[in-house]
Amino acid sequence: MVQLFANALSDAGLYVLLAIGFGLILTGTRIFHIAHGATITVGGYACYTISVSAGLPVYVGAAGSVLAGMLLGLVINRVVYMPLVRGRRGGPASSFVLIVSSLGAYLVISHGISLIYGTDTKVLRPGPDWTVRLAGVRVTVIQLCNMLIATATLVGLWFVLIRTRLGRLIRALADDPELVAVLGYDVAGLRAVIFGLASGLAGLAGAFTALDSGLEPASGFAAVLVAAVCCILGGVGRLLAPALGALILGVLTNLVAWYIGANWQNAAIFLLLMMTLLVRPQGILARRRRLEEQ
Repeated sequence: MVQLFANALSDAGLYVLLAIGFGLILTGTRIFHIAHGATITVGGYACYTISVSAGLPVYVGAAGSVLAGMLLGLVINRVVYMPLVRGRRGGPASSFVLIVSSLGAYLVISHGISLIYGTDTKVLRPGPDWTVRLAGVRVTVIQLCNMLIATATLVGLWFVLIRTRLGRLIRALADDPELVAVLGYDVAGLRAVIFGLASGLAGLAGAFTALDSGLEPASGFAAVLVAAVCCILGGVGRLLAPALGALILGVLTNLVAWYIGANWQNAAIFLLLMMTLLVRPQGILARRRRLEEQ
């Protein structure tokens, strides 16, 4: 059971990187960012290009993944979303239009990756993983890095959101974007910061996904679905709540793989999602809103 819990923490660390960025965009900009999956995939292929094709160290590839993710997120925000949010004579685009546009951006980018790299699975680390034994538990180096970086990410993001002026503005934008605009703050600039920060985390998650299980052009779609489930479980509207959803999914998937089989993991995830939507649709940590806020 101790080994099982260690594996669950490792998977939860990867889910945290996937979900925190997705939740930051969803809460801060009110966009269901399906193209986040493309950002995750691009981050993984950036790591592959730098560390395998160019022969540089893996940590350089991971840094390149963060930069590639940030750049792609900013481009998607500027090219796809900003014209729709600003709107024309008909006003800003609806949420449905934004979702369809995000799906279109994901498809274009993923097919572009297929044209460049092909559709076969890319492996970054052939051979067995290096393992470390800690307190009777054996974990791989990648699993240990997942846990440490996810913890550092949560602590750093908590500090930014709670202790800095930028974080207070991001939380204000999530609560009432119209009031932030009326007070004279640069809403477009804040949105760009959110997309850059969240997409950088997505790029890093793509690097760890590539190191753990390899790369395929369509792998980002499954990752963004997991991120969305983590956000819904933790609580929509709470910036750090996806971390709780990631921990729950990490424990659940490992229990299912241990006792039933790995093929049943996705079924268990979406069964838990359906139960959550039936019992507590706002999520575990979501605050109850007043009637006039709904």
